[in-house]
Amino acid sequence: MGNEYLKLVGLQHIRTSVAYPQSNGKIERYHRTLHEECLIKTSLINLDDAREQLASFVDFYNSKRLHSSLFYLTSEDFLFDRVD
Repeated sequence: MGNEYLKLVGLQHIRTSVAYPQSNGKIERYHRTLHEECLIKTSLINLDDAREQLASFVDFYNSKRLHSSLFYLTSEDFLFDRVD
């Protein structure tokens, strides 16, 4: 992800300690969700199929899936302050 994009959307890239998942709980939880809701339910045929499945899951996760930690909003709605 380019620094220009991060600045554009108001995000900051932060590096954490190697081999210390406790310092990066949010992404570790995302990886668990990705595994539970996508990877173990999908048979990946090849690399192109894997890329397509992951892109589809990321789109679903960010634009359609409601998150209890975000007051049951989607990530996009929360990020762009789109509250009904």
